[in-house]
Amino acid sequence: MTNEEESYDKWKKMFNWTETQCDYPLQNILRVSSRKQLARHINIKSEILSHNGQCPDFRGLAELIGFDYLDVKQFEAASDPTSVLLDEWNSTFHTSATMGKLCSYLEYLGRVDCLQDCQKCFQLDMEAYESRYLKEEPLQESTVSQSKIKADDMSVKETDVITTDDVISGTTTYYDAFVCYAKNDLWFVQQMITKLESPPHSLKLCIVDRDVIPGSSKHTINAKLIEDRCKRIVAILSTNFLKSNECDFQIKFAHSLSPGSRQKKLIPLIIEYCTKYPKILHQITPCDFTKGDMHEWAWKRLASAIKAPFDFSDYSSNDSELNELTLKLPLCRSLSIQSKNESTS
Repeated sequence: MTNEEESYDKWKKMFNWTETQCDYPLQNILRVSSRKQLARHINIKSEILSHNGQCPDFRGLAELIGFDYLDVKQFEAASDPTSVLLDEWNSTFHTSATMGKLCSYLEYLGRVDCLQDCQKCFQLDMEAYESRYLKEEPLQESTVSQSKIKADDMSVKETDVITTDDVISGTTTYYDAFVCYAKNDLWFVQQMITKLESPPHSLKLCIVDRDVIPGSSKHTINAKLIEDRCKRIVAILSTNFLKSNECDFQIKFAHSLSPGSRQKKLIPLIIEYCTKYPKILHQITPCDFTKGDMHEWAWKRLASAIKAPFDFSDYSSNDSELNELTLKLPLCRSLSIQSKNESTS
């Protein structure tokens, strides 16, 4: 048994979490107050090494996660190194960015004092997360009445009822933004949901995997949502995005509705730096999320861009322009902090 495994057993007794709870992503669990409390302890650099020969602060935590010397120097330059480190951990090694790993690493560094002071905050965060997202509902009511289906309900146009919100409300649902993303970037989409759909922004995002009901033509539904139901299209740019045929279609179609981006319908959002981006996006100001210390500003800019007034009567599809658009896959390279993706992810 390694030192890390031994410490894992010790801290787990302190929190009394299940294995499932230990595997919860810290990005979804930790609230602002907990991050501040954690930063109070490990933002302060220690000149005395731990019993394992590592710095018992954010630098040692970064090394255990897998960041190298140059990465640590970038963290040191930030006003809040711990906050930047947590964001980059989730961005670069998001499969290992769990509550269990965080607590295990802290105890491995000898920071039991930090775990004790953060214990109450972590517990409250865990309870809040489970209460909000994991509340179980009964599969079926105790009394089930037979459904009365009308003939009109059996004949519905494919694009009349598209999303779960349409079904629930019984009316056509409109959204502030359609989120265009690659499947492997779903972790960032979950951050968007947390940041933008809750107060103070309270925006309504259209997430295909969450909102669109199955059974219809994928491209037909995406086109209908982009053209008629969503005020903006937010494109999450990454190497995964550039390899996605579905994203390729969505970005072309969205651009055809907004020639020259004059109506500001399309909003590029960068989560991974590439040497080249699609030419159709070159003239559009992006929202950059590759810099951890600027995330707070980036979220505010993104929310403001989505909320900005938009004239729906001003745009229309242009088939000839759409046919001429091409997206050649460019060679991409990641930022230094993002170049160490796990081989298993």
